[in-house]
Amino acid sequence: MTTRTRPSESDIAPVAARNTTEVATDCDRIPGDHGPVALIVPKYLSSVVSPKPVYTEFQPGKNLHGTSASPDPAQIDIRQEPDSARKALLHGPLVYIMVSGYQIGTIPLGLLSATATRLPELLYAGAINLPADTDFNGVIALVQHLINVCRSKRPKAARLRNDMAVYQSLAVCQAAYRLGMTKYTCHIFRRMEAYISNTLLSYDEIDAVCRFGASHQRLYNRMVDYLTVMVREETIPDPEMFTQYCFARSQLNSSIVATMAWYTQQQEQAQRMRSAATWHKQQQEFREQEHIQREQARLRWVREQTHLQEQAAERKKRDIGRSVEEKKSISHEGAMRQACLAKMRAAEKDRVMTAEEKKWYVKAYGKQPPRGC
Repeated sequence: MTTRTRPSESDIAPVAARNTTEVATDCDRIPGDHGPVALIVPKYLSSVVSPKPVYTEFQPGKNLHGTSASPDPAQIDIRQEPDSARKALLHGPLVYIMVSGYQIGTIPLGLLSATATRLPELLYAGAINLPADTDFNGVIALVQHLINVCRSKRPKAARLRNDMAVYQSLAVCQAAYRLGMTKYTCHIFRRMEAYISNTLLSYDEIDAVCRFGASHQRLYNRMVDYLTVMVREETIPDPEMFTQYCFARSQLNSSIVATMAWYTQQQEQAQRMRSAATWHKQQQEFREQEHIQREQARLRWVREQTHLQEQAAERKKRDIGRSVEEKKSISHEGAMRQACLAKMRAAEKDRVMTAEEKKWYVKAYGKQPPRGC
């Protein structure tokens, strides 16, 4: 049977500032076989309500708007609610928060029902049981922030601090994810995503992302992608130490190797696509060149045919003109012959030939006309 003892100050895990992630360090712990200490009922909760939680099932009660319906955490943001409504959430029965069977604190049921969207699936017998790998400091920091919001007298309460270290930020985001309170940590998650996606993390920060990789797979993948790109581009500041660091962490090393293989596969596929695109482009250019050559040959043939047709039309025109001239010449020849013969047979006074008839007679017979013509 395990004996419950009081821890010393050196046994208690360090925490951040009291208003964000700091909790009371003078709290009980139960030693066990699971290693890390488990905090029980932090003192900041005892100042709000009775430190002794009451086991109770979730019962519908008055919500923030004074009705008997159960509040819908998805529709409610307690930071936007009036001061009186926020303070009312701190009263009522308490719910145990358990991690791997160890109690790390309590939270008012009214506050939990107004902020946790996963309350129906988590609450059982007056307690919330979270997985063993849940960082209890992140849970306590988130609960403390919600209590501070309820205590705040501002019309609109401030958001959770956004300047925490990577480990604390991821721990709070993990707690919010598992409790269904991501509405109150989304700004921290976005900052972490931007930081991890564009920054060469320190080894402690890489360890933090690996520690919460199961809860923040998206952030883990972003970190692996960034590290893989730096490895491929050989821009790691200390490659030998980084190689040893990766070999000591098989999961991270396997993720980087798998991502590099994926990048290589994508690069080869892109190269094949570029080669195929180049081949198709060359084939297209070859077909276009053939089309241009065929078109040029067709145009040359059309020009030749047009020229031949023009020549044929010109010859036909010349032949027609020559035929007309020949007909005219034959007709003129016959007329001259008839005229000359008629005058040679005519009486002496009518035998005088014209100059044209004399010219034709000399040309036709090769001698001068008879005397008297």
